[in-house]
Parts: sequence; C-alpha cells; structure tokens
Amino acid sequence: MRELRIILSEFAHANAKFNFVQRLFPPHTPTFASDGQRAAADGRRPSGGGGLRRREWFSLGADRNRAIPRADPRINLSPQPFTPSGGKRPILVGESENPYLLPGMVAPRRVVLLSLLHRAGAPVARLTHAAAQYQELRLHPDLFDPERVRTEWLHPDLVRWLSSTEAGEVCETSSLVRQETREIYSFPLLSERACIALMEEVAHFASTGIEARRPNSMNNYGLILNDIGLRPSLDAVQRHVAPVLASLFPTEAGALDGHHSFVVAYESGKDTKLDMHTDDSDVTVNACLGDEFEESGLSFCGDAGAADHRHLSFRYTHARGRAVVHLGRRRHGADDIRAGTRLNLVM
Repeated sequence: MRELRIILSEFAHANAKFNFVQRLFPPHTPTFASDGQRAAADGRRPSGGGGLRRREWFSLGADRNRAIPRADPRINLSPQPFTPSGGKRPILVGESENPYLLPGMVAPRRVVLLSLLHRAGAPVARLTHAAAQYQELRLHPDLFDPERVRTEWLHPDLVRWLSSTEAGEVCETSSLVRQETREIYSFPLLSERACIALMEEVAHFASTGIEARRPNSMNNYGLILNDIGLRPSLDAVQRHVAPVLASLFPTEAGALDGHHSFVVAYESGKDTKLDMHTDDSDVTVNACLGDEFEESGLSFCGDAGAADHRHLSFRYTHARGRAVVHLGRRRHGADDIRAGTRLNLVM
C-alpha cells in the first residue's frame, strides 16, 4: 500500500507539470515525427489521413522534481513541416489532445503513470531475485513458513487471547493491551525465540553480501524483510494482530490490506537516533527484537497538523517482544542510543 501511495503521489506531481507545460508553450513550431515516419520505424505500412503522432514517452530523472523528456529512439526527429489534417482523427490511447506541445514534452498522463509503475517495479523485480538467491541460504527456514507463525512467532499471551476470542469467549482488549497514553498502546507480540531467530536471520543475510535496499530514506542500517522472502510469514502476523488493531483503531485499522515490514538497527557509530517524523501508514506496529542497549526510547509528539504537533507528550521504553502501536500520523522519533545495539521490527 505504501509503494502505491508513493507512485500515485509522483503521478500527481508529474500531472501538474504536464498542465503547466501546456499553458507555458502555445501552439507553434512542432517538430514531431509523422505517422508515416513512425510506421516506417515500426516496420508497418503508413496509414492515410495525415496528422501527427507525438513522441509519447516521458521519464523522471534522479531528481524527482525535474521532468526530463525522453524521445523514442526509433523515430526520426528531424524537423517536419506542419500541415493540419483536413479531418480530425481519433485521439489514440495515451495521447494528448493538444497536438502542438513542445517536442518531447507531450507526457501523456497514462504514459507517465506507466513510467512510474515501471520504475517502481524495477527494484521489486531485482529484489525478488535476491529473495530467490537467499532461499537456499536461509539460517532458520521455519521462519519463512507462514503456517508456523502462530506457534513459533507469536507471544504466548497473544496466542491465548486469540484462542479465547476465536472460541467465542468475551475477552476485553485491555486484558492484553496496555494504553501508554492517548492513542498509543503496547502489547506482547513476539516470543523470545522469534526475536532471537529474526535477529540471527538478519545478521546472516548481511553476511551473504546479497544486495538489499535500505528500509526507508531515513535509516541507513536495516533490512526490508519482504525482500528476503519473509512476506508470507509477515502477512500471517498481520492477519493475527488485525483483531487487536481493529479494536484499538476501528477506522484506521478496520480493513488492513498491506504492509511494509522491515527491521531498523541503532548502534553507536552508526545510526544512533531518528528525528521526529510521521509514517506513511494508517497504523504502525513497532516491536523491539533486542539486543542489549541503553536508553534509545521512542519519543512522541502530537498528530501532524495538530496544534501540539511539536510538543513532546510521551516517551516509550522498549522491551523485547513487546510492540508499541500508534497511528501513522502521530509524530515520533528514536532517542539517542548510549550503548549496545537495538533492532526493531516495524510494520
């Protein structure tokens, strides 16, 4: 879901640039390849009716705020005289209705979106291959079996609560969950064995040298667990905790449909803290895996856009296996770590 939001946000930005270019450049001096030239480049017979076929590809450079036109290399881009067609031919799928745009800046909305989807899919495909590379190197293969999540990942207290509710017993959420402060809760999520196994798996993956993405733009040390083949198991974790989250946040967590799950690491000499920020999520589940560390709590302010969004309101202390739950719009940050190493699973 997070990846789709990023893609749609970039599409909206590119769409705004498209409208700006349409206003900026009036109809004049078109230098597009004709239908006949494009047909010849594609190995087809030229079609009748005249008119122009615009260059229809667009890319975003490394700087996402700068639009870079990219022409189809198959087309002859030498200047061509403009001769209006006697009749108006149908607008093709992905084309702009304005035939007079600056060359290379046609950037049809549909093509821009496809370009963004293609660009977002490239690292996913590459890291799906990374998961395949790692499949035979897994340290704890049972971690990757979603059928074993309930018995081997989840904390015994959570398993008992789930079993009771599934049996039709009335179980108050308060018997499992502790309210830390307004809209911030914690509950036992992971077993001791699962915490240790996950930490060992992450360290083992790092030792293989297989390419891995950073978990986000803020943390330099960590690993996206979906990328190494743990998505099915984490899907199972999400299904099991969904009733708990829905009882805490009925609106935001009533119908969870995806997750971006990763581990982050804090250690002296590496990432030692994380500044205040909000998450691109409806609900965030943050569980401490360990190891031995001092300080490195989690500080909270108010919701983004609220009057108290810069006012410190609460400081949470991590405990192995226990998850803190909050809305993505709640501003929070990781405090400085004084000694040791802390790894957290974030969903």
